[in-house]
Amino acid sequence: MRKSPIDANPKYPWQHIVFDALIECHPEHIDKKLTAAEKAISERLVQRNLGRDEALALLDSLSALKVVHPKARLKVECPW
Repeated sequence: MRKSPIDANPKYPWQHIVFDALIECHPEHIDKKLTAAEKAISERLVQRNLGRDEALALLDSLSALKVVHPKARLKVECPW
């Protein structure tokens, strides 16, 4: 069973940034947090030393961001 992208003890450093975006409830801060999360996910997706579990965690996190913030225009695409 895979862990939820929202985890109190993230396994990967970029998950802290995604978690911040997921729990942000102040409209004036959401865009900034989403941009940071998008950047963190994008940068990690293109690295070659990405394991299967982390790749799934990245894709799960991207899906979670789209569900929690459906109006966000996230531009992250899976490179593979």
